[in-house]
Amino acid sequence: MCSVEYENQQILALLQAMWGAISANILGVSIECDGEDVHLHFVLERDSAEDREEIEDIVSELEALQSGPVLIYAHVTVLAGPWLGVGSVVGRPVYVRKAA
Repeated sequence: MCSVEYENQQILALLQAMWGAISANILGVSIECDGEDVHLHFVLERDSAEDREEIEDIVSELEALQSGPVLIYAHVTVLAGPWLGVGSVVGRPVYVRKAA
């Protein structure tokens, strides 16, 4: 577990790292903090090499925004069922595309 303040700092940094990088194929992005470690969860509508590369860029940008060493893990899930919006993400939602 981490403090709400630390998690909020990571969310603000993540929003900055994601600026202009979210394609229509990305359905959701969420975050979980475990101590100093950060887990990012991305949900894709379909698998895409371009989006996976963009996710790597987001992680790199987030790493650059840290004031010290932080382990950042990116977890990518390709949608296998209906998109339920917020109910389909793990952790604290940062970006969720509206369910159709």
